[in-house]
Amino acid sequence: MLAGCSQHPNILGLVGLCAPYVREGNKVFVVLQDGARSLKSALLEARALVHDPGWARKNGRASSIPEDRLLAYAREVADAMRFLASKQVKE
Repeated sequence: MLAGCSQHPNILGLVGLCAPYVREGNKVFVVLQDGARSLKSALLEARALVHDPGWARKNGRASSIPEDRLLAYAREVADAMRFLASKQVKE
């Protein structure tokens, strides 16, 4: 079931799982490849109110990421979640 999930551009590919480990109800963690940056780290690094409050006040923005890019991130996450739901993958 999980093998087909790597066919989506916003979902990390799964290399493999140990079946007995999964059957016992253990959780599976997917790790980013070296050099890949998570959405969480990108959002945290872009917090202008924390990292550059002067710039944030001057520009009236809380993030250095443009709003259209933030909305694109939200659309990409929603699209990936919809894709996973269509494959009946549960969280």
